[in-house]
Amino acid sequence: MAIGSRSQAAKTYLERTFDSFSDATEDDLINHALLALKESAPDHDINSRNVSIAVVGIDTPYKQMDDELVQPYMDRLQAAEEGAAATE
Repeated sequence: MAIGSRSQAAKTYLERTFDSFSDATEDDLINHALLALKESAPDHDINSRNVSIAVVGIDTPYKQMDDELVQPYMDRLQAAEEGAAATE
């Protein structure tokens, strides 16, 4: 789910990729959330300073990640985008 201004782009991304979520790891799901957020961000600009990640689940206690804990996810996202651009 996505709410707020420009949320439709994030919803569209989540609907398009929803079928892959049942087999996804926590890292995969975080990556999908970041990609959805990136779709709705002005100029597709997200970074560790303007993104926080929170994870909660049935057997997972709530945890929030900010700044330096978010950076590895942002690095992976950037590397994946660069890899995709290189193969085009």
